[in-house]
Amino acid sequence: MKLGATDRCFASGASSLKAIQIPSRSLHFIFFRLQSDEIRGLVKLSAKLKIPLELTPLLLNKMQLSKFSLTEDEYAAQLEKDLELLSDFLQVPSSIQDIIRDVRSTSLHSKDCEINRLYVSSSGKIRRCPYERHSEVDVFLPRSELFRKVNLFSALEIKKKNSCCGICYAA
Repeated sequence: MKLGATDRCFASGASSLKAIQIPSRSLHFIFFRLQSDEIRGLVKLSAKLKIPLELTPLLLNKMQLSKFSLTEDEYAAQLEKDLELLSDFLQVPSSIQDIIRDVRSTSLHSKDCEINRLYVSSSGKIRRCPYERHSEVDVFLPRSELFRKVNLFSALEIKKKNSCCGICYAA
């Protein structure tokens, strides 16, 4: 899959996950226009790392759909196709099925985020929100500096976006 500047990169996330030793980790993958070999690769990597796999459909707003010349019907059909393909390899959580089914009506407006999770990007950056790149912390910093900077995340005010329901609020 390639959409805009997004490329598949399973293995690059593996080095970041190996670098941080915390009790609860997961390999999060945002999907759209999936292919069988991609799913096989993800399942294999997840098993090799012994880290659970989390999946989220790529949620596009109307402006993004227009940018990629997709109608809402084409977009919804592609997500259904992806869900069907995923189901051939994995047990897909009902929350993901619900998101895909309700993709046209998803609207969270602008409420404050209440999720207390951290995300590690494939480049080794920790974020409080996968969509907030201006508050990243490098996992390779000295531990004391890493913990100090990560503790500052609790003061961040982050607003929910439509895309949030696919990642944080899907679990």
